[in-house]
Amino acid sequence: MGTNIYMRKIPKAERKKELMDLIAKQYQQRIDSIKDDIGRCPGEVDSSLDEDIDSLRQQIYEEVHIGKLSHGWKFLFVPNPKFYQERKDSILAFIHSEDWILMDESGETINPDMFWEEYVVSHENGFIFTTYQEWQIRHGEANQCDGSSYEHETAEGLRFANDADFS
Repeated sequence: MGTNIYMRKIPKAERKKELMDLIAKQYQQRIDSIKDDIGRCPGEVDSSLDEDIDSLRQQIYEEVHIGKLSHGWKFLFVPNPKFYQERKDSILAFIHSEDWILMDESGETINPDMFWEEYVVSHENGFIFTTYQEWQIRHGEANQCDGSSYEHETAEGLRFANDADFS
């Protein structure tokens, strides 16, 4: 369990209008669906609201998964060569981009400087896969997994996943 961090692109004015129209249409469809549900028995109600909201969010925003912070671990960055390189200066430049906002998985906006200090710097002594394995061995919980296939550290000490497909 941990906290995923994303960058969201802020839509341009004309795109915002399209999206507001789409949202209005989706909400009207949802209201009509709720009206249809009124006569149904409990348990038969259309439960697609979460799917509707998730679908809308994906249509509204372009999102880039930056990484994840899990308790006791160093921040794990997602490789995103289209947006940044595996270097501190490149990541900082991207998270300070004007047309993007940094946020956690619950949609709370995060100040980029606060993110860097609280999510990256303050956890720089957290576990990486190899130090976690060493901890497990010292505590009699040996693990035989090879962490090198999962992650790597850069020369600057940033922890990166080897694959962008994780949450």
